[in-house]
Amino acid sequence: MTMRKNIDIHTHSLHSDGELSPAEIVREFKKQGIYYGSLEDHDTVEGVEEAVFTANKIGIHFFSGVELSCIHNGRGFHILGPGVDYRNPILLNELDHSKKLRIERAVKIVQKLEKHDWKVDDSVLNKKDGVTTRMEIAKAVKNRIIPADEFFD
Repeated sequence: MTMRKNIDIHTHSLHSDGELSPAEIVREFKKQGIYYGSLEDHDTVEGVEEAVFTANKIGIHFFSGVELSCIHNGRGFHILGPGVDYRNPILLNELDHSKKLRIERAVKIVQKLEKHDWKVDDSVLNKKDGVTTRMEIAKAVKNRIIPADEFFD
């Protein structure tokens, strides 16, 4: 008899567009019977250390990851990077550069929204950890009358 192991390799924490901390995600894995998990936040590995620490304490097989935002021939897409070396200085340097570009993009998005009379809680631009995503900006629009995911679309 073969035992099935549940796996989740594409989860986002509050370091990108998720709502839970990395430790909370790992504890949620345990509750849901997921024994193999990865945190793949957008363009950051800031939560991996916390997730690894928690996973080791509670017996989850955890591996590092990242979801990289890329542009090729003018088209944007994402690449999942399960098992990346989250301490690699070259990767960390590139992610730091990406974070700066995301901040610039977020400021431009907020400015465009406000030009069209959308009121944005600009505290979303002051995120200390991780990266600011477009979904977070959509959630920060105070005078939207539709759900954030529809506004995002």
